[in-house]
Amino acid sequence: MALAPNPPSAAPGVRPIKIMVVDDSAVVRGLVTRWVEQEKDMVMVGSATDGAKGIEKIKELQPDVLVLDIEMPNMNGLDALPKMIAAKPGLKVLMSSTLTTQGASVTIRALELGAADY
Repeated sequence: MALAPNPPSAAPGVRPIKIMVVDDSAVVRGLVTRWVEQEKDMVMVGSATDGAKGIEKIKELQPDVLVLDIEMPNMNGLDALPKMIAAKPGLKVLMSSTLTTQGASVTIRALELGAADY
């Protein structure tokens, strides 16, 4: 799939949804960034490589939606999740991991901790 050189702009007066990704995989961060950049109503505001760095960036960047991995060095996604939600009330967190399959205990735990979806 070829990427458009310039994604269409959001409608005048409409603030784009601010997206952030926290994942230790450079490949995943790059893929999510490219997907978001193609959406006229979304903007990628930043990324982090672990939960601890993600918490700090959330405070700074104030994203609307966070794409969060589970297995990361330093602080994993499940440990960081409640702190991230506390850092930005109303933050919508989407868990993105090979561990978050339907019915998986880690998925249930993430939803219990406040994730919006997986």
